[in-house]
Amino acid sequence: MNTVEMTATTVPVVNDVERSPILRGRWRFSLTEHWPALFAASIAFGLAVYQLARPNALQGVHGYSDIGYDDGVYLGSALRMTHGLLPYADYTFLHPPGITWLMAPFAIVGRITSEQDALVLARCFTALVVGANAALGALILRRRGTAAMLTAGIALACFPLGVAATHSVMLEPYLVLFCLLGVVTLFDGGDLAAPGRLLYAGLFFGFAGAVKVWAILAVLAAIIVLFRKWRTHLRPFVTGLALGFALPTLPFALIAPKAFANDVILAQLGRGTSGRSAYSVAERLPMMFGITFSYPSVHDTQQAKWLVVALVALVALVLALAWRRTTRLDGYVIAATVCVYGGMFKPPQFYDHYAYFSAAFGALLFGICVGSLADLLEYEREPLGGAASRALHATKAVVLPVLLIGTGLAAILINADRARSYLGESADPSVVIANTVPSGACVVTDMPILLLIADRFSSSRSCPGVIDPFGLWLTDNGGDPPGAKPPFPLAFRAKWLSWMETADYAVLSVRYSNYIPWSPDLITWFNASYQLVAEGPRTFVYRHLR
Repeated sequence: MNTVEMTATTVPVVNDVERSPILRGRWRFSLTEHWPALFAASIAFGLAVYQLARPNALQGVHGYSDIGYDDGVYLGSALRMTHGLLPYADYTFLHPPGITWLMAPFAIVGRITSEQDALVLARCFTALVVGANAALGALILRRRGTAAMLTAGIALACFPLGVAATHSVMLEPYLVLFCLLGVVTLFDGGDLAAPGRLLYAGLFFGFAGAVKVWAILAVLAAIIVLFRKWRTHLRPFVTGLALGFALPTLPFALIAPKAFANDVILAQLGRGTSGRSAYSVAERLPMMFGITFSYPSVHDTQQAKWLVVALVALVALVLALAWRRTTRLDGYVIAATVCVYGGMFKPPQFYDHYAYFSAAFGALLFGICVGSLADLLEYEREPLGGAASRALHATKAVVLPVLLIGTGLAAILINADRARSYLGESADPSVVIANTVPSGACVVTDMPILLLIADRFSSSRSCPGVIDPFGLWLTDNGGDPPGAKPPFPLAFRAKWLSWMETADYAVLSVRYSNYIPWSPDLITWFNASYQLVAEGPRTFVYRHLR
């Protein structure tokens, strides 16, 4: 036996997978190793709680219709399901039913106690999800070290536009949660996990698609990474992917296949581009990077565009310098970032809360860049000796984490100020509605959240199951959103007329809300048939004169 053979025999090789139980798939928590994940989760959860602690934010309506609309639809869908009404078959619902399933436990609580309690619990649970997302972002990069974990976790926790997605029940936090669960299961350290785990990774990604179809962008990157091992790795992943999407979705698709296809696919593809949310590529990109907020001015966009170019160039330079040290996980994050950011240009409309999805993968890429820089520092330290080596080691082990933590603490103040501004116009008109509308009455509304906070969403008699007036514009008005110019389709106007004829009350967020297809005849009939009996903050209650 020669020297090389003796060395290979007598000296055990201890690599990252053998050293760390978590990398072997045994998920044991080590405070020493994973404190950056806890730190990032604490920041994200703390900011989410701070948002809900704003006046009227926990139990009220968050701002104008663009801000305070979606949560009523998602929880409202689950409440309708507990009453035996199904999405697509009985009412319009523009997304796969994943969020309906996730909100079902809170809807059951609402049946037992009150619908406002269900909303409060759902909002608090979303805050937990936001914290989990930041922790997962850090855990995914645990192989890269403390600096990478802190960067990814803090970047996602403190994303400047995060409040738009994390202030209440929105799709994006849950979409990100299941995508990140898929990523952390898909990889073992920096390499692919064993084939047995890929089935579970596929399940997570599949259910993410059942929450919002944008998950396909992250799935596409996974397929690219797995394609070379399609027999051993891609097959179980695709199997899990199909199961994760089909199990929560297929029952509804089979009951109402035409309505399901129309709501989830055709209405979204045919979506119009009118309105202030029809941003150009130059306007969307700074929002996705969190550089500008919603409704940016032309001046802000021009400045932010060059900053984005500089950031992309810097990331490309760092990745080029560290290219030989990249892993399959790094390759996936790069591919997913390209796919997700590129896919964000496809929707004809863009809202600020969309950016949270792209921010999750941008944060991972940012963390990889910082981790690569830290590795380069360690690599340069090896040939040095004495003070220079110790200085580089201190920079990696102490200075860089301290700088990142300080940056995170400063970002908390910035995000807290953003939350105060974003939620500053939250209101709670529940008392006005509850004192005017009797329990069990049939109510039609342009904003379901108004009825949820007043515990007047559900009716004791047969009542129109309207939960998404905005979505009805996409399905019944040729894809043109509210605010489109008349005339409106006769069937669309007739549908609203029949609902108003059936209802006992109408609760609108503004007089003659543009979520309703008003025509001269419908306005005349409404004025003759309904009487304004109460009003409050962004709330107008009308009683049907019978």
